[in-house]
Amino acid sequence: EPLNGLTISIKDIFSVKDETNTCASKFLKDFKPAYDSAVVSLLKKSGIKILGKTNMDEFSMGSSSSFSHFGPVLNPNGVSNNQKFRSPGGSSGGSAVTVASGLSDLAIGSDTGGSTRLPAAYCGVVGLKPSYGAISRYGMVQYSHSLDCVGLFSKSIDLIHKLFESLVGLDKRDPTSVEWKSNPETKTTSKDLSDLRIGIPIEYYTTDLQPELFQRIRQVASSLKSRGATLVSVSLPSTSYSLGAYYVIASAEASSNLARYSGVHYGINTSIESCNQSEKMFVESRSNGFGEEVKRRILLGTYALSASGMENYFLKAQRIRNKICEEFDSVFRKNNQEDAIESNSEKVDILLTPPSLSIAPELNLEKSNSNEEGEEIRKSWGQDQLLVPASLAGLPSLVIPLEKIEVQEDKGKKWPVGVQLIGPWGSE
Repeated sequence: EPLNGLTISIKDIFSVKDETNTCASKFLKDFKPAYDSAVVSLLKKSGIKILGKTNMDEFSMGSSSSFSHFGPVLNPNGVSNNQKFRSPGGSSGGSAVTVASGLSDLAIGSDTGGSTRLPAAYCGVVGLKPSYGAISRYGMVQYSHSLDCVGLFSKSIDLIHKLFESLVGLDKRDPTSVEWKSNPETKTTSKDLSDLRIGIPIEYYTTDLQPELFQRIRQVASSLKSRGATLVSVSLPSTSYSLGAYYVIASAEASSNLARYSGVHYGINTSIESCNQSEKMFVESRSNGFGEEVKRRILLGTYALSASGMENYFLKAQRIRNKICEEFDSVFRKNNQEDAIESNSEKVDILLTPPSLSIAPELNLEKSNSNEEGEEIRKSWGQDQLLVPASLAGLPSLVIPLEKIEVQEDKGKKWPVGVQLIGPWGSE
């Protein structure tokens, strides 16, 4: 049993029998599922010790882990020496923090548009978003079903690999999960990389990228080159449209997935005396139960699925998504395990990109006005543009921590950063 004796923490969207599953929402603060999710039952069989559930952005909507009924998650880096608190990233911030601070060996999160990879970069741990469909999502509360993946955290790549191997595979209860063939090539750890072609997508290296982070990633690229890898500049022109497409698709699916929280079957419900009409009761329950960010996305998604929004937004977003998939396909050497025969010399095996534009931003715990909050949300959306394309295309993507950096604005202190690798589907 490769995981026997290790410890793991679990994001609070995975059902654990008879334990609360709150999704960090007031709506579900007392909800206890009657069964284990697929991930949890596999973990229980593996002999690993489940320590508990972790805080997150409500219903996985956010990239700061501060939209939570239970208060914000803090980045463990810099907590001890009176520095300003920084964001751990989101939405799986609590899971990344338990690993970064040494509370657990491993953690389970989820990744819809970067919710595992951004916290991994900000907290300085390894984070994997597997290929879409690799790990069953049965018993995981959905945010956006065409994008959601189970995410894995650890400080060691080796442990991530063991955890992945123990969770991967077909589950009839999740219609999106697939039969999985383990890739024999994964066993190589040779120093010589002369067969490896690494793509550097120009659209991911924008002027907003923190110069110190850019330098760190350049060092990684040159060290790979010195070990024989070939670096190739590639272009994925639709990257700039990915964010708009992601927010439309994810919000539209969320508005449909969250329709079940009416206060009748589960969740808080407003006392029936005050509501003699069911519609009024739904409105009361949802208004009281959901936080601001969740309401924002439900509204956005409901509009995207309305008669006028459907053609203008939802269908356009789906077309952009297809375009993004085609562009990834056109740069990768083998689109999946079956097509390994034709391997074009111009193409690449893997892409190397930044997972974030900067170190973790400061957490503004007393938002003085909505402009500041708006500015913060706008910045966090900018980060997402580096993470969302792999989600839209369902590709595996791994964030690996690099040596900490010191930045101009915050002299004398070092903060974690990471690098992101994106591969073709099934190339874990």
